[in-house]
Amino acid sequence: MSKEKHYSKNDSKLKQFFSILSSFLLSTSLTVLILFSCIKLGFTNTSQITKAFSTSNFYNSVYNTMMSDCENEAIISGLSEEIFDGVFSLNELTSYCNSYVISMLNDQNYPLDTSHMEKKLSENIKNYATEHNLAVDGDIDEVIASFTSTVMAYYTSALQFPYFDQIASMFRLFDRLLMYLLPCMIIFSGILIILLLRLNTFKKNRAYRYFAYSFLSSALSILVIPFFCYVTAFYKKLHISPEYLYKYIVAYMENGLKIFMITGIAFFMAGILFIFISSLIKKKLKEEHVPVHHHHHDE
Repeated sequence: MSKEKHYSKNDSKLKQFFSILSSFLLSTSLTVLILFSCIKLGFTNTSQITKAFSTSNFYNSVYNTMMSDCENEAIISGLSEEIFDGVFSLNELTSYCNSYVISMLNDQNYPLDTSHMEKKLSENIKNYATEHNLAVDGDIDEVIASFTSTVMAYYTSALQFPYFDQIASMFRLFDRLLMYLLPCMIIFSGILIILLLRLNTFKKNRAYRYFAYSFLSSALSILVIPFFCYVTAFYKKLHISPEYLYKYIVAYMENGLKIFMITGIAFFMAGILFIFISSLIKKKLKEEHVPVHHHHHDE
């Protein structure tokens, strides 16, 4: 009899050890799973990247900056800003910006077709020169061509972000890693959940308590990231110019961190729910008078 008792005591010790180990591994795999999913949802997906453009009023700022550069160029050249009437539009710039970003992220070439703008600008300058009897040094067509190319350079550089091609290639690499990592982590977490349920068939409440430990610890690990970022606000201290690019980065960071916060809180709530389920099952077991052996060390 005492031998049987000794076995069952060792058996429950072993089960407890494997349960703690499984719970720790589950918390690790859940943390990896949430971390990578949050990076994908919050930072490396196209809709988040383009959402920050509208949040930070990016297009308007780019458009206004580009227009004032062009107008300065016109004034220096003895022309009026009216030569830009009907050449550039905010809507066109917005759609160019979006298409440029999306094609970069998808590793596609994006040829920027500005020929219709150049044509319109040349016509406007010719009309303006005729109307105001402007004398030009040299061939008028050459002067117009040189001015037009300077202005179009402002336009194309306004549309392109510094280092965005490198950033886009890093995002694509991350996506490839995610394709292998996420299914593995989901399967691994599933196996650990089944294992915890099997190890604690007699005292089901314990399985849920281990789930609670796993979910709460991975929720806290994830919440540390946005908490640290909000407290230090390091991304607001970056010296980035022009200002519209700085505003964009701040908006992009805050949109992404929001995803981390929401996911972390959701997992934390799930952990609390598991504690609640565990105590309900424990109460039910007591009411059914199932002998629940209390080992004070494993409570």
